[in-house]
Amino acid sequence: MSVADGTRRLAVADGLGDPIQSSSGRALGRLPGDAKPGAGHGARSQHSGSSEIRRTLAAFFKALQEQDVERWSNMVADDFIAFDVGNVFRGRKLFSAAGAALAAGRIHSWRVTRLKVHSCEKWAHATYLNRGAPNAAWLESALLQRDQNGWRLKFLHSTRIDCAAA
Repeated sequence: MSVADGTRRLAVADGLGDPIQSSSGRALGRLPGDAKPGAGHGARSQHSGSSEIRRTLAAFFKALQEQDVERWSNMVADDFIAFDVGNVFRGRKLFSAAGAALAAGRIHSWRVTRLKVHSCEKWAHATYLNRGAPNAAWLESALLQRDQNGWRLKFLHSTRIDCAAA
């Protein structure tokens, strides 16, 4: 997740386990949990809680995109930390940075794909490919904690990749 020019939309979808490639076409590898080549949709394992995590991530990105601070604050833990664009963002700093980018005319577009979730009663770890427009992609992982109000992001790590094929 990062600041990128593009259209303002949010879509959430599963990936197909395609290899991640650089703009030069060199294979960079696969995300953990991607289907093996030729294995098709059924090869991906399903984990309990993945639909709840998917909804939480979608709500997080939508609130960030729409600059809805109240809704966004309900999606993150009080001690939320994000690593993005070479910076450490604590609390609402990521929200503020996204708002500044929007005010400068840069529009965010995020689409979570290839989601893989490992969860237990109170904790979940999600890895995914976040595709953006135009031609932007990020490898991301999130640590979520469940409380009395549902899942909240506690930590987000985002690494931009040069990946026209992502």
